[in-house]
Amino acid sequence: MAVSEQFARVLRSSRDELNARFVAARQQYPALAGDAFMAFLTSVVEPLICAVAAACPDRSDAVAFAAYDVALELVGQRIAGARGAAIDTIWRRVLPATARIVAMEPSRVLASLSNAAHQLEGTPGANVGGWVDNMSRLAPECSSVDELLRVGQVAAWRAGMSHFRRGAIGAAAALPEPLALAAVGASASCRWPAIEAGLLGSEWFDPSRPDDRRVSGNGDLLRAIATVGAFRGFGGVFVDPPRVTYGAGHFHVSSGDETWLLTADLYGATLHRVGPNDVQLPKPLASLPRGVRVPEGPGTVTSAAFSETTLAVTWSLTHQVTLLALA
Repeated sequence: MAVSEQFARVLRSSRDELNARFVAARQQYPALAGDAFMAFLTSVVEPLICAVAAACPDRSDAVAFAAYDVALELVGQRIAGARGAAIDTIWRRVLPATARIVAMEPSRVLASLSNAAHQLEGTPGANVGGWVDNMSRLAPECSSVDELLRVGQVAAWRAGMSHFRRGAIGAAAALPEPLALAAVGASASCRWPAIEAGLLGSEWFDPSRPDDRRVSGNGDLLRAIATVGAFRGFGGVFVDPPRVTYGAGHFHVSSGDETWLLTADLYGATLHRVGPNDVQLPKPLASLPRGVRVPEGPGTVTSAAFSETTLAVTWSLTHQVTLLALA
């Protein structure tokens, strides 16, 4: 694929400067290959430059230089340029559709969305395709760089990055109400304050079904809503059957001499390793709380922990943690 005249003009007019940037980048990233870099420019950067040239012709040069620099880093680190890579996908599908916003602050937008795509791709269980789909749908509705990046944060949370939850709800609250509702998947007929209150009230509140409350009465049989973790030999993280605890507002999972912070909500769950001296764990409960009934699991209960909204249970015959909604 040959570059367009617009992009070729920028490359020709600043050939010496761009070549010097490539040489400097190669010193920092010895794996940076000229053919891979050129392939990224022609197949991924090219559509963006053409879109910017059509939407904001006076900004096309600035975007081209910014994209060149960001591309050097991405390809040099080998986190872009591969078929199906999340970064390549977001550059092809989302950035050209929001060329006017990219043109406002190209370095910030390109670096931020590329970093988000890379984090999602590296998070087990994250739905990268869902994030890209939501960004493709919502990005054209944004009117500023801040709005675009806030939408990206919300979309990343809803794609399975449960540890982004609090920040994402705050980011949504800073958006115009129609965009905030669309970003969290709520109906346009809803009001943001009610949706925000539901989200802050329970990790299992579904904005698309705000009247579907998961409140369980005493003695009701709880429904398992998620499982987290697996045996390391099968691609999971736990060597030994785990134990779960809750304290200071956080769930932790221990396996052998290793410990993870567990975050979970309607959209997914993530495990984050913590050091042995980073957290003081309470003693695990060896049985279910009084009055709580759960479906039969794989073996007997080995530990249980609960917050106001969530019950976490481990079992004797599995390396997974079962999560159940209390509210």
